[in-house]
Amino acid sequence: MTAFRLRRLVGHTVLVLATLCLMTQVQAQQSSPDVEAIKSVLNHQFARPESSLQLEPVSVVNDYAMVGWIQGDAGGRALMKKKHGHWQVILCAGDGLKSESALVAAGMLRDQAHILLAAQEQAEAAMPAAQRNKLSLFQGVVNMEGKEHAK
Repeated sequence: MTAFRLRRLVGHTVLVLATLCLMTQVQAQQSSPDVEAIKSVLNHQFARPESSLQLEPVSVVNDYAMVGWIQGDAGGRALMKKKHGHWQVILCAGDGLKSESALVAAGMLRDQAHILLAAQEQAEAAMPAAQRNKLSLFQGVVNMEGKEHAK
């Protein structure tokens, strides 16, 4: 085996191990204080007495999270970032958040974006098809950074 192939194999092995470790961390966070804080922020900003907000799945990688949301017949995904200890919505979209390039453009590192997308995809796959399809309904990408939603 050439030195180039050996380095490539080692590099690939390290990436796979790092991904597995981070996926374990993501799965462990599904019921964490961060998840509860994320749900609280979204409910405060978007839930209405006549229309509750269903928030699932929630995937967290470091200081970023992706959340599926359904409200009545509408649905989509939110990308959130933890800043100064508080979770904030930075983007709202549907399938527009399912690309690594969109997450990188929002400030995530490529490896983190890859792991977050894999975790969210796995969590969404476990949802009933009718609910999962609602997450794709939101059209476009809306930058929410620095905006406080008024009820």
